[in-house]
Amino acid sequence: MIAILRSIDRSFVVSVAGDGESALSLIAETHPELVLCDINMQPMDGLRVIDGLRNHANPAVRDAAVIVLTSHTDGEAIQSAARLKIQGYLVKPVSRMHIEHKLHAIFRGRRPSQSAAGAKYSFSQLR
Repeated sequence: MIAILRSIDRSFVVSVAGDGESALSLIAETHPELVLCDINMQPMDGLRVIDGLRNHANPAVRDAAVIVLTSHTDGEAIQSAARLKIQGYLVKPVSRMHIEHKLHAIFRGRRPSQSAAGAKYSFSQLR
């Protein structure tokens, strides 16, 4: 996924967390504008991570855009994710085109962050 993001724009800032708990800590620390999250994670699944984000005290964490990247195609998983106010649900394998299309839909062609070094996206990928 990092390679896909970098092929879209090399200025993307990407952080990776290995599990749900460390992801919540990382997200609270870095305030990414977009979280890419799989449902299949242990011991805390991705839906619980997203729920933790949505119930966080800090609006910068609570309001982060979330795209679920998963192999789950069943209606129950999709509905559970939708109830958590996600911005996208993509079934693996995911192509560069699908990710790029979803980014444009979420950010509507604007660059989410501005920094002294120029515009950049910030992401947290949860795997």
